[in-house]
Amino acid sequence: MGEGKEVCEPMLSPEGWRPRSRRSFKEVLGCQAYHECLPAVADLISSVTSRNAKTRPSSSSPFDGTRPAPISVKDFLVRMCKYGHCSPSTFITMVVYLDRLNASADIHLSPLNVHRLMLVAFVLSVKSRDDTLFSNAHYAFVGGITVAELNSFERLFLNMINFDLWTGPAEHETYVTQLHLRLDRLRTRASTSQPTSPLRDQRTPQQHVDCCTLTLPAELQAVSP
Repeated sequence: MGEGKEVCEPMLSPEGWRPRSRRSFKEVLGCQAYHECLPAVADLISSVTSRNAKTRPSSSSPFDGTRPAPISVKDFLVRMCKYGHCSPSTFITMVVYLDRLNASADIHLSPLNVHRLMLVAFVLSVKSRDDTLFSNAHYAFVGGITVAELNSFERLFLNMINFDLWTGPAEHETYVTQLHLRLDRLRTRASTSQPTSPLRDQRTPQQHVDCCTLTLPAELQAVSP
């Protein structure tokens, strides 16, 4: 892959944290790993994480860090797309695994764990789908944690989902369809005169219904018609 020649720069220091994204998916449009649903994945994960921070402020998990990572969800996905050297479908399976973790272990995305959970789900997705793999040391560097932490989180994640890594074509396509619907909503939002931020989701609960539940309340976990 052409982008593989680039050197992966270190993560920003905590002092470099900014609440707004600093990067754009335009940076990775030419990457082999890019999936057209990535903006919808970023919006979904950011929205759920923000909502959980408000509704579950005391929620904790074994994946929590001591403070939020110094990078936005969107920028983290750009980074993984650029340096993760994966197939595009990896990001869809990543979302599936995050849903499974919530369903099986009641782990909720939060500002303290979202990047770690995304990274572990991403690595497991690469290992379950792709023929070409890099070492955990590489993925740990891309994700900004130590290889020992990644190894530990990977084992913990696998145990919590009962090693259920299989995703069939129908399940995969269902997630892609729902993410495309979310992508359409994002494009509509962007075309309005007063677009809303993914981190300030103004929609009513009924408009949140989709199959990518990611810790949404049980009554909202039905698949959209």
